[in-house]
Amino acid sequence: MSSLSGSELAPMAENFYGYGRWDAPFWFIAPVPGGAQCGESLEMRYQIWKALGFEQVVNCAAYHRGFRFAVKSARKEAYQDGATAHFC
Repeated sequence: MSSLSGSELAPMAENFYGYGRWDAPFWFIAPVPGGAQCGESLEMRYQIWKALGFEQVVNCAAYHRGFRFAVKSARKEAYQDGATAHFC
């Protein structure tokens, strides 16, 4: 269970729009980033957003590094013989 109060989570619900840049030439829109309806996952997402400065949009790789996901460069693999397509 999350130890955050509703008043702490309200700014995230109202101001966090996801990943990217406002000036990006292309946008991909989805309903939610997923996986954080309640509990520890939601609190972890809040803490990562806080660490990134409470920005409205954040860098996707930086955000997910907060979960200790390794972000690999697909570019190196994409041009090797027998490479498979990478979808993000």
